[in-house]
Amino acid sequence: MTPRPPGSPPGPAAPPTRHLPGEPWGPLPQLAHLLDSAPPGRSQAEADGWRAAERFGGLWALISSADWPETPRLPSSRLRTRLKRFWRRQGTATPTEMIRQMAACHAWLGARNLQAATRWFSPLWQSCPIELMRLTGRGVACATLASRLDPSRRPADWKQAALLTANLPALDESATLGDCLALHLALERLVEQAGLRFAAGSPEGSERCGGGLRSTRFLALYPDLLVRARSLGCGSWIDAAGHLFARSPLTLAVYPDILGEASSEVFLGPLSRPGRHGPSQTRWGDRWLALLAHSVVGAILSPPPAHERVIHLEEELQRVLNQAARKSRRRAEPGVSSLVSRAETTLTRAREDLARQRRERVAILVRVLGRHPQDPGSPFLALRTMDMLVRSLVASAEKALRAQWVRAEPGLPQDTLARDLLFASPAEVSRLLHRIRGEGGAEAPALFGNSGAGFAAVVDTLFPERWGSEEREPLAALLTPPCLGQHPGRPPRAFLESPEGADLVDQADLELQTARRLVERYHGVEVPLPFAPPHDCSLSPGEILARIRETVA
Repeated sequence: MTPRPPGSPPGPAAPPTRHLPGEPWGPLPQLAHLLDSAPPGRSQAEADGWRAAERFGGLWALISSADWPETPRLPSSRLRTRLKRFWRRQGTATPTEMIRQMAACHAWLGARNLQAATRWFSPLWQSCPIELMRLTGRGVACATLASRLDPSRRPADWKQAALLTANLPALDESATLGDCLALHLALERLVEQAGLRFAAGSPEGSERCGGGLRSTRFLALYPDLLVRARSLGCGSWIDAAGHLFARSPLTLAVYPDILGEASSEVFLGPLSRPGRHGPSQTRWGDRWLALLAHSVVGAILSPPPAHERVIHLEEELQRVLNQAARKSRRRAEPGVSSLVSRAETTLTRAREDLARQRRERVAILVRVLGRHPQDPGSPFLALRTMDMLVRSLVASAEKALRAQWVRAEPGLPQDTLARDLLFASPAEVSRLLHRIRGEGGAEAPALFGNSGAGFAAVVDTLFPERWGSEEREPLAALLTPPCLGQHPGRPPRAFLESPEGADLVDQADLELQTARRLVERYHGVEVPLPFAPPHDCSLSPGEILARIRETVA
């Protein structure tokens, strides 16, 4: 077997201060070159450096297992022999040089995390959690792999990166938020470069809601790259990059309206538990949960993934119809061409996909908020998100609420709205439900979506147009609040002071008083309304969602 000639060795690792976070990839390409240039092992599709990084829990474990306490176990003597051979074949890439290169990558990724976090945290809280700079070797490996997918590289490099992604594990429970953020920022950077490389749409064309961790450029560029992959010539890049997107927990959590649901290999729950690696010096969980909740609310208020494709196909159908009409006039031949028939069929299927994705929205939301039993997160994220969602939806319906107040039916008291359960007392809720069900029968859920500005805003956003028995379980999981404060005879304050409650508070990295405020706001603080007293307050978000749960039980 003819030995493979070694690749050209990279230059010495530069100090981290020379690679500013504004540069596209900093020192990551040099590290990727070292790992790519390893001699082939049994599998020709993988390089030994990448495979060792996967097997031994990250690059630090691969390089210097004796010096780094986070290493799970020492590599075998056979593997150490192969690594020494690998380093010798790299020329100047000695073990010391490899460690220097890793340190440069680690420091550069941490600096980029901190630069992004400063934009999010500093304007509102006048501080920034430096804990987001904490990375492990696995996070560095994932971010380095993202640099292999640079759109300016060859398609063969994209394909090789896709093969490596399939053999590297997803970020799991042991990953830090710094790992997740580093990969998330790398993927957003890839999309920006792909938008320039393939001339994708402008950010002004996006109909999706930004905020929090959601980038406006990503919201506009990535859906356009997906929809027009064939015409833009980026299909190969989309296919290769999709594997890495499917392994990024933070990206899947803040862009579920674009990427869809995560696989079972990806853990979303740990994102809401920043304190699971030990208490930090300064508690910052409330700020992180607020930022993450704001991102999830933006995803909930945005259309499903197939939205842009339906719009694109509608425009395509109109173009084909216009073309067929011109041909028909020239030839004086009535009828519809086969192109029109195919375009109509494709559009019908896309609309069916859009309706299916609307029905699946609740199941995806349950997973993102950590309500899934196999992927639990912090209950405080669910409380924070649902509280923020209900209040923002009612506030956005202010104009419709005022108009409905004027049209209140004379048969009901003026302190309630005739068709809006949001304003009704418990007795009036029962009476209204009985009357609507009597008039609508099995169609009552559809009537709720058209019968009240505030209540309907919540119902229409959370629920599909229709739901069946298979969808009731995720609906119940979403609408049932976490076990905080709902125990009979056990107030939230007592639960939070119990060992179980204290453990949940510590995992979310919250102060006890902050956790109490979150629970009390969700269960006890009424939603403000745009009316004069005594009609300027409604129920709390917890009560509103509880009444919706009763209607679908």
